[in-house]
This record gives sequence, structure tokens and C-alpha cells, in this order.
Amino acid sequence: SHGKSHYMPAQVSRVCRMRWSVLLALTGFVMIVLCLAVGVLNSLEINSLKETVQDQIIVIDRFTDSVTNADVVMKMNALETTLKETEEKLSAQVSQTETEIYFKLDQTVEQLDESVENAKTTIEQEVVNVLNQVDSYVRTTNDQFSVENDFMIYQIAGTFTLIGCLVAMWHMTAHLRKMRQPFVQRKILAILWMSPIYSITSWLSLIFTEVEGYLTIVKDFYEAYVIYQFLSFLIAVLGRGNRQAVVDILSQRPSKLTKPGWMFGRMYGKTYDTPENLADAVLLQCQVYAMQFVFLRPMTSICSFAFDQSKHYAGGSSYDYKMPQFYIMLIQNLSVFTAVTGLVKFYNATYQDLKWCRPWPKFM
Repeated sequence: SHGKSHYMPAQVSRVCRMRWSVLLALTGFVMIVLCLAVGVLNSLEINSLKETVQDQIIVIDRFTDSVTNADVVMKMNALETTLKETEEKLSAQVSQTETEIYFKLDQTVEQLDESVENAKTTIEQEVVNVLNQVDSYVRTTNDQFSVENDFMIYQIAGTFTLIGCLVAMWHMTAHLRKMRQPFVQRKILAILWMSPIYSITSWLSLIFTEVEGYLTIVKDFYEAYVIYQFLSFLIAVLGRGNRQAVVDILSQRPSKLTKPGWMFGRMYGKTYDTPENLADAVLLQCQVYAMQFVFLRPMTSICSFAFDQSKHYAGGSSYDYKMPQFYIMLIQNLSVFTAVTGLVKFYNATYQDLKWCRPWPKFM
């Protein structure tokens, strides 16, 4: 045991010495390697520096040996040429790119404009369609209201027409039942027929507008006839059917008789030296004044209707002197004035004798 313990420290000591020897050997090897590496690096760096110095020497020698530096100038020119070419290429590329960009922008703007125009057109069409629909609806509604209003107007006008006809028929039947003075009552019946004819033609013109012109002619015919019938009625009331009796009544009031004009006097062919001749001339003048309306009124009515139906004068104004309707209106007014003058002249001369039957309100 004691020998074994003595052996172990010696063995450990030997192992430690071996480890230290190995460590020192490795350290020395590393140092040698490092020295070699440093030497190699220094050698390489020195060689590189030598090469750089040699290149610089060559460059310096070249610059030293060269007087004009032509190669440098050539290289500078080459560089400038290359730079210009590069600039031109870049400018061309930039221009081409700019052109392409503008082209794309123009296409985009055109597409946008086209889209906007299409949208605008579509919107306008829709607006027009909506407006047309609204107008159509408004027209339809107005037509419906117009039809309803027209129907109401037809009803009201028809009601008054019927009432007027019934009243006129009642008066006519009363005269027919008691026909005691036929020479007077026939005139009254002719005058009473004016109310039904006027009311019926007016009502039919309101309903059938396309035949209004023809109905107006019928109405004007009877209007002219009634004007003369009214004068005949006054003469019949005074003379009981005897014209000479009326002349005798007029001759009793020569102060109220106005001599006819010289033109009518020449047509009459007699002098006014006696009250009877003057009274006869005045009565004839009143009859002629009323009779001219009987002929002129239908003629002017037919002419007016014919011009209104023609292509050249249709829709012509009665106040335009270039249109024939203007002269027809003048003739009608002159004819009415002449007829009324004859009636007023006769009424003024026989006012006291006709006072009992109140002819003026009847004429109105």
C-alpha cells in the first residue's frame, strides 16, 4: 500500500510534464505559423505596393514622355462622344417615353370624354323620356279634365238651349192657338223662331266644331231675315197689313221725317212736295235699308266661310287690311249700320203710335 501510493505521485508528475511539453510545442508551432503568415502577408503587400509603384512610374513616365497628351485628349473626346450619345439616347428615350405617356393620356382623356358624353347622352335621353312621360301624363290629364269640362259645358249649354226652345215654343203655340191677327202674328212667329235656331246652331257648333262654318251661315241667313221681319212687324202693327195706312200715319208727323239723300231721291223718282210723298219715300227708304242687310249678310257670311276654308287666306285676321276678311268685315259693319239706321229712323217717326207694344226692348 505504501509502495503504491509512492508510485502514483510520480506518475502524475510525469503526465503533467508531458502535457506542458505538448502545450509548449503547440504554442511554438502557432507562433511559427503566425510569423510565417505575417511574413507572407507582408511579402504580398510589398509586392502589391511594388506593382502600384511600377504602374505609377509607367504613368508618370508616359506623362513625362508625352508632350501633347493626345491619348488623354482622345479618351476625353471618346468620353464626351460617349456622353453625348448617351445623352441623345436618354433624350430619345425620354422623348419616346413622354410621347407614349402623352398618347396614353390622350387616349385616357378621349375615353373619359367619350364615357362622359355617353353618360350625358344617356342622362339627357332619360330626362327627355321622363319629360315626355310627364308631358304625356299632363296632356292625358288635361284631356280628361277638358273632356269633363266640355261635357259639363255641353250639358249647361244644352240645358239653356232646351229651356230657350221650350219658352219659344210655348209662345209660338200660344199665338197659334189664338191666331186673331194673322198679318201681325205671322211676323211674331217668324221672329220667335230666331231663339231656337240661334240656340240650336250655337249648341251644335260647340259640339261639332268641324261644321261650325256651315251652321254660322244658317244662323246668319235667319238673322238677316229676322231683321227685315222686325220692320215688317212694326209696319203690320201700324197698318194692320195695309202699307198705305202706315204712309198716312207717317204723313201726319212731317216734322219727324227726314228727307232721304239725293241718291235715294233720284232712285225714288218723285218729289217730296207733299207729306204723303215724303212719308212714302221715308218708309221705302227704311225698307230698302233693312232689305239690303237681307241680301248682304248671307253673301258676306258665305264669302267669309269660303276664304277661311281656302289655303291662302285660312286663319286671316279681320283686322289685317291685306286680307279679304278685313273688307268683308267692313261691308258687314256698314250693312248692319245701314239696317239699324233704317229701323231707328222708322221708330223715331212712329214712337208715339208704337209706344203701347214697346218695340225697343223687343228689338234689344
